[in-house]
Amino acid sequence: MVNIQFRAYFSIQHLKSAYLLGIESKKLEELDLTNICGSEKNDLISRNLAFVTGSLFASVSFLEATIREVICDIIDTKDRTLNIPTKDRDSVVVDWNKKSRDSLERLSILNKYQRTLSILNKVTFDSGSEIFIDLINVIEVRNALIHYTPEDYSIHSPFVSEINNQHALTEYLDGKFEHSVFFERTGNPFFPDKCLGYGFSRWTLENSIKFVNEFHNKIGLKPIYKQITEDIKL
Repeated sequence: MVNIQFRAYFSIQHLKSAYLLGIESKKLEELDLTNICGSEKNDLISRNLAFVTGSLFASVSFLEATIREVICDIIDTKDRTLNIPTKDRDSVVVDWNKKSRDSLERLSILNKYQRTLSILNKVTFDSGSEIFIDLINVIEVRNALIHYTPEDYSIHSPFVSEINNQHALTEYLDGKFEHSVFFERTGNPFFPDKCLGYGFSRWTLENSIKFVNEFHNKIGLKPIYKQITEDIKL
């Protein structure tokens, strides 16, 4: 009997999912909506939200899966991580297996990246940089949707500036990407209505890929998803 072992990297599927779902949103937002109204428009809005939220969840899952896969490859001395010095590899093993609350495994997504870089004696990300704060807010959007708490928002004339009763994420995110075409000329609140469109899913995926690429550059590893990102046309 022959026993063949291989390691599956699901970060690749998360990346593909984020891209493909985003493209489906793009197709909907490029439709001519001039004569579409009522239940037909509501159905398109629901479908668009499904694609955008799915793309968001997949992008954040890509971030989480990638750092876990790299850590596990370091621990298991996979070929792709042979450039990691043994002493640094051993430090990752110890920190990953610690039972304390601040062990590497228990840290938040972005802090896993930071701690891994620190253990490997590499320069960490500037926590005040735009991309780092962008991804903090991306994860906050994901958390706000997964742990959704109903709130009251104001709906006003699209020609009137309205800053009352807006979600806490609005101040940072509004202006970072194009609004959903289904709500861009309405008085609906930025979050969730105007935020959750193709512009947001594209911005989220672009920043996720950029961040993870920079992480790989810092530790001198070739990304296993490199071919996928080369084929992606956002």
